[in-house]
Amino acid sequence: MTIRYYEFGPFQIDKLNHALLRDGETIPLKPKVFDTLLLLIENRERILDKDEMLRRLWPDTVVEESNLSQNIYLLRKALCEETDGAKYIETMPKRGYRFVGTVKEVETVTAIPDVPGTPVDKKQFRRRPVFAVAAGCS
Repeated sequence: MTIRYYEFGPFQIDKLNHALLRDGETIPLKPKVFDTLLLLIENRERILDKDEMLRRLWPDTVVEESNLSQNIYLLRKALCEETDGAKYIETMPKRGYRFVGTVKEVETVTAIPDVPGTPVDKKQFRRRPVFAVAAGCS
C-alpha cells in the first residue's frame, strides 16, 4: 500500500487521515478547508480559477465565492502566513489562487507479511511518521 504525504515548510499533510500537521502537532481544519488546501497543493503548478475551485470543492451545490474566500482566509491563518511571514497561497486578482510553497512528496510503502495460516492484523503494519512535538504560530 502506498500512502502519500506532502511536506512544505514546517507543515505536513497526511492525505490518508485528512490531517494538517505543524512540527508533528495536528492543526484542526474543517473538512472543506482541508480539501481546499489539498486541491491547491495537488495543482501547485498552475493558477486555479475561482470557478473551477468552486465546482471541484462543492460539486452539485451552488455556493457563493465568499465561501471560497473564507476557506482561503482560514488556511492562511492555519499556515501562520501573517505571523511567520511565510507565503504559501498567492492570490491572483480577478483569477484565482496558486500554492507557491516548495512541496516535497513523501511516499511510504508498507509490506504486509504473507504467512500461510497466520491471521494478520493489517492495522499493526501501518507506518506512521514520527515527529518532534512543537506547534503553533510564533
